[in-house]
Amino acid sequence: MSRFVVVCVFDGTMACGSGEQRPLEDDAKMLMERGASKIYGMVNTAGPFAVCKACHICPTGRVNAFAISREDWIKIESSFVGPAPFMLWSGAPYPDIIAVEPASAPDDTQPVVKMSSLAYGPVLIRDLIGYTVRILTPDSGGTTDYVPDRINFIVNNEGRIEDIYPG
Repeated sequence: MSRFVVVCVFDGTMACGSGEQRPLEDDAKMLMERGASKIYGMVNTAGPFAVCKACHICPTGRVNAFAISREDWIKIESSFVGPAPFMLWSGAPYPDIIAVEPASAPDDTQPVVKMSSLAYGPVLIRDLIGYTVRILTPDSGGTTDYVPDRINFIVNNEGRIEDIYPG
C-alpha cells in the first residue's frame, strides 16, 4: 500500500467564467499551514467530483491536487482546524502526479513512483486484491483496532453488503 494520498481543492475557476485559477503554490502553502510536512507532487487537473454544468455559479470541477504522506493527512484530518477546504481524492483514478516516496534512507533519496489509486484505500474493486479482509455481520463482534491494510465488509442478515471501509 502506498504511503501517499492525493488531496485536492477546487482551483477557484467558475462555470460562468468568473473566478480566477489560484496558483498551485498558493494552495500548497495553505496545505503546509494545515500540517503537511512535505508535498511530493502537485498538478492542476480535472477533479474526481461531479459538477453541475447547467449552473453558472458552480465550480468548473478543476482542482489543485497534491500528493502528501498518509500520516500528514491523518494529522490534518484530526487537527483542530481540520482539512477544509481540502478534500481527499476519491472515486476516480489518481491524476498523473509523479511523487518521490518519503525517504527512510539517511541520504533522503528514493525512487520516483507514479501515484496509484491505492494511496489511501481501494477505489476500484480490483484494488482490493492483496488486502486482508474482515467480514462483520450483525451477530459478530468486531474489534476497534485499526489495521491499515485491512478492508472491512459490513454484511446484513441477508448476506448483502451494507458498508465497506478500510481499517
